[in-house]
Amino acid sequence: MKADNENLGVVFGIDLGTTNTCVARYYGKKFEVVEIDHSLTVPSVVAYSDGGEWLVGWPAKNYSKIDPEKSVSSIKRQMGNTSYRKELGGSLLSPIEISAKILEYVKQKTEAKLSLQMRDVVITVPAYFNDYERRSTLEAGKLAGFNVLRIINEPTAAALVYEVGQAQSATSVASSAIGTQEEKWLVYDLGGGTFDVTVLSARPGQKEVLASCGNKFLGGDDFDRKIVSHIVDDIRIKHQLDVHEDAVVLAKLKHMAEGLKIALSVETEASINEIIEVNGKRLPINLVLSRKQFEEMIYDFIDSTIEKTKEVLREANCSSKEIARLLLVGGSTRIPLVKELLLSHFGLEGQDYVDPDLSVALGACIQGTIVSGLCFEKIVIDVVPHSLGVAALGDLDFSEKEHGFALDDDDDDDDDDDEEDEEDENDERADPIHAMKKRHPKTFSPVIQRNTKLPAKFVNTYYTAMDHQRHVEIAVYQGEAKNTRENLFVGSFMVNISPSPAQTPIDIGMEYDLNGIVKILVAQKDKDSPVLSYRMDLNRPAFANSDAASLRKQERDWARDDEDDDFESDGDSVEGDHNLEKVVKNLLVQRVEDRLTAAKDHPAEQMLARYKELLGSETESDEIDALEDALYDWLDRFEDSELPSHPSLQSNLHAHLPANGENKLQ
Repeated sequence: MKADNENLGVVFGIDLGTTNTCVARYYGKKFEVVEIDHSLTVPSVVAYSDGGEWLVGWPAKNYSKIDPEKSVSSIKRQMGNTSYRKELGGSLLSPIEISAKILEYVKQKTEAKLSLQMRDVVITVPAYFNDYERRSTLEAGKLAGFNVLRIINEPTAAALVYEVGQAQSATSVASSAIGTQEEKWLVYDLGGGTFDVTVLSARPGQKEVLASCGNKFLGGDDFDRKIVSHIVDDIRIKHQLDVHEDAVVLAKLKHMAEGLKIALSVETEASINEIIEVNGKRLPINLVLSRKQFEEMIYDFIDSTIEKTKEVLREANCSSKEIARLLLVGGSTRIPLVKELLLSHFGLEGQDYVDPDLSVALGACIQGTIVSGLCFEKIVIDVVPHSLGVAALGDLDFSEKEHGFALDDDDDDDDDDDEEDEEDENDERADPIHAMKKRHPKTFSPVIQRNTKLPAKFVNTYYTAMDHQRHVEIAVYQGEAKNTRENLFVGSFMVNISPSPAQTPIDIGMEYDLNGIVKILVAQKDKDSPVLSYRMDLNRPAFANSDAASLRKQERDWARDDEDDDFESDGDSVEGDHNLEKVVKNLLVQRVEDRLTAAKDHPAEQMLARYKELLGSETESDEIDALEDALYDWLDRFEDSELPSHPSLQSNLHAHLPANGENKLQ
């Protein structure tokens, strides 16, 4: 193997796919796909044989036909699942560890074939992956022994290779540029397990992503399952056998289904003539499937990609008539129905420039030359994959159903759930981050919207909720859901503020760079206090992005629960924290008092007085809940019963959605 100094000028790109993995390298001013095990792609399958041997790639895929319980495929779909574990070789492996085994295998094979060290790499991910899934991919790369230069979106990589790959070999491309005019490109990427669609502005040497959209759980695997279900039904009808729970039989049928799918991309019908063993008996499988039948099975899947394509065009403020090139990426784009629907809905025909199974790895390799400084004439401008913002007190926290902030995700208070609640509490103590998320408000307030061009800088103004408030917890989330519980928790930190009246404005700004580093700025308006700065790395887990004060608050919450009395915080702890539920109740009182000033409604005055009396006693009762319901009903009768117009902050960052999220940070 060559020494490190002989590896200079060599960069690798890896398409870590759901069904297949592909490796490309840059060497001698040329980009080429590396052949591994006599194939340009390696199945993304890991297995542990009865003989105690780890198997990856083709050996693992073949082994999975006879022992599916000791193999795992499509692990990419589990990258965001923190609870997923697969027992292999006597160990419970996470998606990161399984992915690392795939990467270790291609590293070993590539190094043996090329006789040089495989070190600097760019790894691709679906454009719609959130930052936890991206950093999980990064972690898998590091675990496999790589120096991961960058994580790049698959559609962006495919667009990069188009510029240098048109009219070149399907397995290699020369370093040359084409075209002179600025164009808009649409990249439609339908692979084995994920779907992405991206609109780019392309000019010689520069690609600028305008918008991306997708579905992390849609691809060829789903099409295979439809065919498997069809075969299972055929067996039930012809042989009066139900095999839908037989793992070994289903594994064999999946391989048959994959063969049928591939054949139907070029033929109008395909057949199976196989014999499988069921319960010790040899069972003949004879079936003919037409392309029309197959297309009927998967039509809804493909139609959903058309809707996503329409969505991304709207977000890019672009019509299909403005699209100069449609780039098809991923093996599933070989299915004729895909091209037919794209043509009928958008009038676009796909460009054949590089094998759709290889283009992403080649593009990742090109990105590697850009990042490592081997190529200076190309620029890639990407976008924020998911909105970034803060947990905020808003509509969801005042929902009609809850009438206040819920401290957990369960709305069922039945006694039957006590045992489950106790288990949840134990889980929370083992995972303080989970408990932290439950104490944050439900409403998500975006600061930087998805598809914003990177690097991005924006600021929103919020307002304090309580008089004499001294602290604010900035809880950062990422995602598109209005509910923080459905988004990715990035991290949190505490900020000291000068005690002021309620509704004091506070600015929160975010700077988001290409490397996933977010700089958060907090400034109390109309005060002499300095602008505070905090950094979060989206490549790190939420625990690493949360400061000690924020974590200590969770410990104090547990201490209050354990002691069942007032908890005295130490000198280093955050003082003056208010229970979220108490804040919501106080805001309800404020809203009713504001309305009573104009309404002069004596019955409501009496209800409010009794409600405040019960709140002062600090005892829970059914009467409080009943009064809350009545007061909210009374508020709903007013046409102007909207939530307070000002966003508000409390010790756990309470805010209504700002009216304007487009204020650029200066």
